[in-house]
Amino acid sequence: MTVPVIDPMIDAVALFRVSAAGGQRELLLRAPLPDAVERFGELASYLDPIVRLTLRCVRTGREWSGDPLPLAEVREALARLRAPLGAHGGVELSVASATEQLTLTPMLDLWAMAPSEKWVLLVAGSGAVEVEALPARSWALSDDAFGPAPDLIVALERAAERLTLRLA
Repeated sequence: MTVPVIDPMIDAVALFRVSAAGGQRELLLRAPLPDAVERFGELASYLDPIVRLTLRCVRTGREWSGDPLPLAEVREALARLRAPLGAHGGVELSVASATEQLTLTPMLDLWAMAPSEKWVLLVAGSGAVEVEALPARSWALSDDAFGPAPDLIVALERAAERLTLRLA
């Protein structure tokens, strides 16, 4: 019997794997592109009320950060970034509390780290499928391969201004 190969970008299935390192549970989620950005915003709602935010745009090379920030304001900014980010990628977003962190990579993979099973339970409960190893991507982009996305860059600048983030 052959085991079917699931490609989350084609089959519209979110897959994740879990590992442990340094007292942390690390979860990597690979989901269909718009779904990955949506899940990031949903999971962020489970962070502490005060967080640290870092935004890095691979197109411009600019990085902004802010700490401490109210989670509600960060989530509002993330909601405004959902559409352009889901369409273009190319931004690394990291939202962290004292003990937990969520990161959305420029390729729209979602990393979640915590000392508990919290993220594993939330992601599994959302219908994502846990696998031992994620399938290799049939494609990848280097930072300089992301095409122009002026609407995303404007949205990032507005979010950074609204949240009074500092340029790194």
